[in-house]
Amino acid sequence: MVADRALSAAQDADQPAPIAASAWNMGNILRETSYPAEALRVVDEAADLIRPHLENAPDDWRGIYGALQLHAAVTAAREGREGDAWRYWGKGDQVAKSLPASYVHPSTVFGQANVDFHAVSVDVDLKKAGRARRR
Repeated sequence: MVADRALSAAQDADQPAPIAASAWNMGNILRETSYPAEALRVVDEAADLIRPHLENAPDDWRGIYGALQLHAAVTAAREGREGDAWRYWGKGDQVAKSLPASYVHPSTVFGQANVDFHAVSVDVDLKKAGRARRR
């Protein structure tokens, strides 16, 4: 209920970055409560909203966009959608590489180390244990 209210408040304020951050939280709740399709819809819609602003956006806007991509990667992997999982992960990796090397998003901890960690998570969720161990 708190995540839903935060997302509604951000939408009412019509602020893309807070909407994206709230959607990231809501998506995590939906994924963990067995609503993966809904989780992907929420994070994809938020990513679509913030994407047009990325070229000139502050680092934290790009960071939340990258975090949404990693969220979607894990969600897709848990559903066995390997191609989608790696496509989302790749977008997150691109964002991380566009940010300063030491960058870490304040609420999602998105950054290059988080991207690297999520590669292991995607492999684990895809049941690719050998590949995950090599990472």
